Amino acid sequence: MMSKNSFLVSARENNKRRIWVWSVSLLTQLACYPGILIVYLSRINFWHEDNAYSDPGHYRLALQDASADALGFQPACLFSVFLLGAIIAIQGFSYLYDRKKVDLYHSVPVSGKRRFLVIYTNGILIYLLPNILSLVIGCLIAAVQGAMCVRVLAEIAMGMLFHLLYFLIVYHIAILSVMLTGHIIITLCAFGTFSLLGYLIYVITEEMKQIFFATADTTFVEAGHTFSILVDYKKNVYVLKYAETLSEVVKAVLPVYGKWVLYAVILFILVWFCYAKRPAEAAGRAIAFPVIRPFVKVAVCVPFGLYLAYFVYDYAYYNVPIMIFALILGTLFCGIVMEVIYEFDLFAALKHWASTWTAVAASFIVLCIYLFDIFGYDDYIPDADQVESIAIEFSTSQNYWEWSEDMQVVSHMNQEHYLSENMFLTDVGAVCELAKKSQDSLLSYKERSYQWDMTDPRRVSVLYRLKSGREVSRRIEVDFADPSNEELINRIIGTKEYREGVYQIVKAPDILDTVVRQKSLELYYENGAIICKLSDTVAQKLREAWMLDMEQFDFSLAGKQRPCGQLRFGLQGSYIDWILPVYECFDNTIALLEAQNAYYPVTLRAEDIERLEITNYHNEEVLYDASVNQDAFTRNVAEQAVATEPVTEIFDDPDEIAEILTVIYPRDLDAYWVGSRTFDDNYYIEITFKRGTDRPYSVGYYHYRFIDGMAPAFVAERTALPDK
Repeated sequence: MMSKNSFLVSARENNKRRIWVWSVSLLTQLACYPGILIVYLSRINFWHEDNAYSDPGHYRLALQDASADALGFQPACLFSVFLLGAIIAIQGFSYLYDRKKVDLYHSVPVSGKRRFLVIYTNGILIYLLPNILSLVIGCLIAAVQGAMCVRVLAEIAMGMLFHLLYFLIVYHIAILSVMLTGHIIITLCAFGTFSLLGYLIYVITEEMKQIFFATADTTFVEAGHTFSILVDYKKNVYVLKYAETLSEVVKAVLPVYGKWVLYAVILFILVWFCYAKRPAEAAGRAIAFPVIRPFVKVAVCVPFGLYLAYFVYDYAYYNVPIMIFALILGTLFCGIVMEVIYEFDLFAALKHWASTWTAVAASFIVLCIYLFDIFGYDDYIPDADQVESIAIEFSTSQNYWEWSEDMQVVSHMNQEHYLSENMFLTDVGAVCELAKKSQDSLLSYKERSYQWDMTDPRRVSVLYRLKSGREVSRRIEVDFADPSNEELINRIIGTKEYREGVYQIVKAPDILDTVVRQKSLELYYENGAIICKLSDTVAQKLREAWMLDMEQFDFSLAGKQRPCGQLRFGLQGSYIDWILPVYECFDNTIALLEAQNAYYPVTLRAEDIERLEITNYHNEEVLYDASVNQDAFTRNVAEQAVATEPVTEIFDDPDEIAEILTVIYPRDLDAYWVGSRTFDDNYYIEITFKRGTDRPYSVGYYHYRFIDGMAPAFVAERTALPDK
């Protein structure tokens, strides 16, 4: 016979009061796992019926991948498990909000430890048992569809543990919120604060960094710890979901397991301590422990004040005094509101000013750290002997393909991600010297009333990989017009490491072979007006010829010449392609193109052109108020907007056309290295070609630009604004 005071009897009695929570957990997880699996498999079967999979092996692999995605690391659980953890925890310990229930529970001859463990354990079972049932049902559905294998089972098992640890952390945060408060509304506020406060602090500090630090980088953004389980989950679940092999999944998930177990244990200790120390009279209070009130107030008021200051700063045209005023006012307001919430009394707004002003002081100190760069963020340049390697990003645009294990294209890869994973420059000294020159120019910029001493400044992102294992990213300004920088830039972009880090085709001959073999490659040579389609049989030869020609590529070449065309290796049915510049000195590439009857000069022939339609938009430059003390990020901008209608003129005289053709360049060809003011943005040129020429112009319009400062006088005259 089972004792009436046994743990199991207590658990059973507790479950009778939690039937609706069991139902919510079961229905939610059935929808998240078998429900989503059915949708995924239905899509795969629909595509299969539509002959999307020519190979039975690819169809079977797609089914297996769908099963792993639906039952393993499922992103939909981000909010479903989060809500379950909150509901189960708050409902289980909700008796603590009512003094009568607390007195009743304490009158029962059951120890506080037993009562806690019963509710706590039942809460875990309410999540875990429906989770197991849902996954079993999902596995049976997948097995019937032939979508199950050892890899899928392993990924499902790892995903189950991943979500269980995620649930435990959310569950513990919710219980801790109950223990620290005595009212359901305050509990929900505390739960939201604990879940998101770390993320909000991270976002605010990153935004302040971008505002006040001239070298803050937005490309190789340093990964920071947010201490928000929601952000941590989202950041990791997609990495695990799209890992190509099971070994990669294991390698990526084990550190997450370790970190989350540590979080869960620490939170449980805090929960247990607060439960043991929680006074019975805390029911109905806003905060169960009065001693923590000032600490909670400061922890909430400081981020709130900083966020309001950032928000106002953005809308007040970067006015620092207004930002400081908003910081003080916002922090004070938050402190007053929290005192009212603490006491449930409007007259409490005037109490405990010491902690409120402490929050104001703390907010102001944090702002000063960024405003005056107290810790020298902008002064940081590592010693060359401290750096293992470097990745660098100029503003050259490239596309990158991401591939699955079976050499199927997965998706478009982020450029910054590819550079950080594939570029390893070893000439550290050249980059560090450019960074030092950038730092000197920045100091001069501030001393010269915020006027650059650079002729052609370019923003360049740098990722330093330190020998200590740390990665640091910074943005520097490089003057492309400074002759003393030419050799330094040559030492960067004229290297094999740079070419491999920027051009994916250099490191991916196997990918190109696969695309050719799958008949998925679209290969073109383009010079702005002519697009020649090439046979994919010459793809590898073109790659090798281009790589051989690129050995002469450096800033001394690219800074003085514009490309005469480009190779485009495209993927059928997508917008993903590799764009490779071709210069007039690329003899091997041009010879191969000529052999394929695909090479044409970039300079157009006047006899091929029917007319030019030139539009002058008369863009007005933005003027800055020099009377206001400005810096790179806090400028008081006064814009002079002149409302004008663009003027369009047709040019069909052969002599005028011939003169214009000598000073225009195709819009679609990238001439980044030549100069930031390479083209005149006032003019837009449409070219209409004659029919029946001996060059393969396609039907349509071709868009060109004037080289900056080279627009003929007669063009400017005929497209001038009419006299008013």
